[in-house]
Amino acid sequence: MTTLLTRYALRISILMIFFLLLLCLWFVFGVDIYSLRGDQMRWVGLIDKMYQGQLCWSDLWAPHGPHHNPAYRIIFLANAKYFNLNMQLEQILGAIAWAGAAAVAVWGIARHYAGNEQRLAMALVIITTPFLVINGQVFRTVLHYSLISLRMLNMMFFFLIFILLSRTLNREPRYVDSIILTLLIIFFSLFFGRSWGQAMLVTVFLTMLAYAFVRTRYLTREKIMKTIFPLALTVVACIFVYQIGLHWTTADESRLVKLLNFSSIIPYVITLFGRTLTNQNIDVAGGEDISLVMLVGSLVIAIYALAMYLFFSRKYYLNGWFPLCMMLFSLVAVISVYLGRGVTLGGGWQSALFPRHLPECSVGLVGALSIIALYVKQSRIWPMVIAALCIIIIINQSVAIVNTLDRIPFIARNEVKKLRVFFGPTSVFSDARNIKKAECHTRELCMDVRKVVDGYNLMKKGREKAKSSLRK
Repeated sequence: MTTLLTRYALRISILMIFFLLLLCLWFVFGVDIYSLRGDQMRWVGLIDKMYQGQLCWSDLWAPHGPHHNPAYRIIFLANAKYFNLNMQLEQILGAIAWAGAAAVAVWGIARHYAGNEQRLAMALVIITTPFLVINGQVFRTVLHYSLISLRMLNMMFFFLIFILLSRTLNREPRYVDSIILTLLIIFFSLFFGRSWGQAMLVTVFLTMLAYAFVRTRYLTREKIMKTIFPLALTVVACIFVYQIGLHWTTADESRLVKLLNFSSIIPYVITLFGRTLTNQNIDVAGGEDISLVMLVGSLVIAIYALAMYLFFSRKYYLNGWFPLCMMLFSLVAVISVYLGRGVTLGGGWQSALFPRHLPECSVGLVGALSIIALYVKQSRIWPMVIAALCIIIIINQSVAIVNTLDRIPFIARNEVKKLRVFFGPTSVFSDARNIKKAECHTRELCMDVRKVVDGYNLMKKGREKAKSSLRK
């Protein structure tokens, strides 16, 4: 069995990705999602502008909270123009992107530790990677709302940038490498990134800073001018451009000060990391009993700390910077969630348990485990510890996925109820309960959305599903 795992680790991992993709599609087709959700209700007015020939770049770049999302609005508009606003297609694309992100992560780890993947500990990390990217704890959340599902495109492209950054830093400086990486950073941070793109940009900057610190003796003028300077300038410029148009209040600006409130941020970070590997249905008794979540979070942080120490003390960066990028990305993502959600809720535990934030916060464990697996390759005991941890993660994530798939009939019934309300007589929007069911926030927004959807005869599959359910 051990020989099989070590010899075919990469193939087994790809097989796991394909299997998880099939489960994602099973969920999407089982729930049969054809309804609009949340923020996308506010985008429907762009469809009318598109057909009236009044759509402009400012409409695509207009901020929503801390996010710019032009690429996702373009996908939404293309869906309306060419596919009758079939929201299920976006879920399918999101599922494929999620599997793509897992494949790029596996490729990144295997590529940077070529040869070592034949050892048991590393082989198991490679096999576990798909279950950390396609996180079972957020299976329903990601696949139930296309805006969250489609953001898996972020992850896939960010991981690709990290791989290219690692390659660029560890080889002779070439302008062509920097140009390619610069174009990818600009495109995927500004058009696809949303606020998570800021986390990617900070990760790139911190990685280059770490490189400059530990490789100072080898930091030639050519390396600085061809690699470090253009990439650093690109990162700073992209952060500045992204902030244009975002509305910051005095309260928002004070959030950075909250980073120094360790009594608030430390338990928040521990809870958020713990939530990446614990079931969302665990009873936390109104925040009074989150001991299990915090225990898991403390273990995750300990793994990160050990991996960071080993990465620099053992000079594993000579193999590549991809694992560090993964860890830094999750760390920055956690801090971003704290600043964006934790501070606004008083640093409370609630938003640390929101599943929609977890995909970016869980992938760093891939890099951490791969670093530790490389270190323990000559030990007899520690590879077994890594093996046990990987097996526990796979079982834990698999159980979470099975629990989600078991709830498909219940989720599907709720989707039907939502479609009935949304496509029912517009008079029902006078009732606040129906507005909540339809997820269009206000009566005015419900009416405006229906006017556009009805006016252009969109969402035919959703209408048909609502009508057919009434006949049963």
